[in-house]
Amino acid sequence: MYGVPKTVKTANDLERIHGMALEGRLPKERVAKHWQGLLNGKDHYVFDRKLADSEDPDGSPSDYIVLDVLQGDGTTERHQYQLQEDPNASIFELGYTVSGVNAKLNELGV
Repeated sequence: MYGVPKTVKTANDLERIHGMALEGRLPKERVAKHWQGLLNGKDHYVFDRKLADSEDPDGSPSDYIVLDVLQGDGTTERHQYQLQEDPNASIFELGYTVSGVNAKLNELGV
């Protein structure tokens, strides 16, 4: 392998480049981006409820977003979406946990 691949699709690939980074054969910062990407993609917004026109979201903007959704009859409704952990996110599909990925980042020291 020459350098850090742009995409890593398997846990085996991640472990291989992680080991190479620890050996000094790959830049730790570039490998850490793959681990951080797993953490960044673990959450998604899920529909929570409809809001009244003047109603505020139930929480902070990072936890809740509000979108005006165009209905079939031309009217709009305000929908609130809540940030939740995605059980189908790559981090979990690959068999990792948040604490496990954080441990990998700590091993890299970046």
